[in-house]
Amino acid sequence: MDLWLLVLLVVCGLYGAWRKWGGQLVRSARAPAVAELQTRGVKRLTPKHSVHVVVWHGREYLLGCSEHEVTLIATADAEAAPQEPTP
Repeated sequence: MDLWLLVLLVVCGLYGAWRKWGGQLVRSARAPAVAELQTRGVKRLTPKHSVHVVVWHGREYLLGCSEHEVTLIATADAEAAPQEPTP
């Protein structure tokens, strides 16, 4: 009986340590992809709607955001200069 209690305590301790470290067995040396994310601009359209330009891995993304949804509107190379609209 005492052996089973000891085994249970060890297993619970190992599980708790694993959960504390984010559930990962080995931590990655690479920074998360979020660190490579940059915001170029934000335009609020209404109190619950906005448009965002973000750069991620060398690409620009134009995102439309509402209260419950994010929509990809367009993508472009981040190095490309924006084109002026022609009348």
